[in-house]
Amino acid sequence: MSWLSKKWGELTGQNQKVDTDVIKDEYNQAFGGARDTYDKLEQRGFDMMDAGSDYNLSQKARMEASAKDNAALSARLGQRQAAMGGGAPAAAMAAQAQSGANKAQAGAIDSFNTYLQGAMGQGAGMASGAANNMAQMNQQQMNAISNQRLANAQIDSQATGFAANLIGTGLGTAFGGPMGGMIGGSLFGGQDGGYVESAYGNRGGMLSQVMGPDGIPMNIRTRIGGQYVGE
Repeated sequence: MSWLSKKWGELTGQNQKVDTDVIKDEYNQAFGGARDTYDKLEQRGFDMMDAGSDYNLSQKARMEASAKDNAALSARLGQRQAAMGGGAPAAAMAAQAQSGANKAQAGAIDSFNTYLQGAMGQGAGMASGAANNMAQMNQQQMNAISNQRLANAQIDSQATGFAANLIGTGLGTAFGGPMGGMIGGSLFGGQDGGYVESAYGNRGGMLSQVMGPDGIPMNIRTRIGGQYVGE
């Protein structure tokens, strides 16, 4: 940036503008960790509401494995008791074990269905809460970007007004405006000004036409714009 551009930015306030991409990056850095967490919570909520999701199927597998372990333990205990009682037919023992396994499987399915009812409600709340929190953060970011965009536009508008006023003041000065014009001549090289001629033949400033106490016009130079006019 040149020195002139820098000074112009200071005069007009345009150096106070902030790129909206900077605001966006700042918000992304500030809320990046929270957004990642809410993304994961939202996805977990969706998984909990989906009976066929990997998450729920893994829960079902654990329930089934636990039921099988319990059925196997019951079968071993039954065999031990049968042995202590003098033994039991193998077919009867096998039927008993199968019955126990079937009951365990049915119990696992019931447990999983009960789990799904609660998981779907919890998942809906989890996904909804995460989505709402992310929406609030996104809205805050959008508001900040919009506000900065409006602020930048206002700065540009003020800078345009400042430039127009500066140009207008400069033109007014050049054409003899409030700051004064040329002395002894016109801007465009027209008729030069001269001394004020009095009826008495003397040449002086504007005050040379003022009568003195002795009846003779005073011969006083007039100061205009830092210059003396007249004799």
